[in-house]
Amino acid sequence: MLANPDLIDCADPREITVPRGGMVRLDNVQGMSLRVMRGMVWVTQDGCRDDVSLNAGESFCVARSGRTLVVACQYAPLTLVMLEPSVATAPKLGERLRRLVVRMKASQREHRPLPVRP
Repeated sequence: MLANPDLIDCADPREITVPRGGMVRLDNVQGMSLRVMRGMVWVTQDGCRDDVSLNAGESFCVARSGRTLVVACQYAPLTLVMLEPSVATAPKLGERLRRLVVRMKASQREHRPLPVRP
């Protein structure tokens, strides 16, 4: 098998620079977020039918372990992609309300007045 001169292996990069038309192979980066700083990329994940196209300023969370390919689009001379841990999302309104009710009930149990004996 011939080596692809445009393929860059990255075991655990934080900042990835991809030349025009180049490709980066990322292994086992599930849960990490790809954030495009400059340029445009096409992302495909091993075992996933859907591919993603990202422009500068957009990000994508890698949902699968295994191999992920990041391909720089032809029009940009250089593409810069940051690989970073995904940011935890804030709980939805229903979850926040449920937590509030649980805290209020716990607070009421702790602050009950003691029964007065005659």
